[in-house]
Amino acid sequence: MQQASTGISVEKIKEADKISNMRDLLENPPRNWNNKRKRNYLEWAEQVADGLREVNKKLEDAFDELVSAGKGKFGGRQL
Repeated sequence: MQQASTGISVEKIKEADKISNMRDLLENPPRNWNNKRKRNYLEWAEQVADGLREVNKKLEDAFDELVSAGKGKFGGRQL
């Protein structure tokens, strides 16, 4: 696990960034994105997050909740 100069792992920062992006997608999605594109983004973000599992349980849970909400809002297979 890589560490940033603050002692926070790069993986945690990456996971927090995915959470922020997911919140943006749910609350203020790009106007030109249809639901299929939003679902594709959700699927891609899940693949990225899968590589970050077991880094921080709270971040994982927050991410998973947002993905489930996104799938409910935009369609898609639930977690």
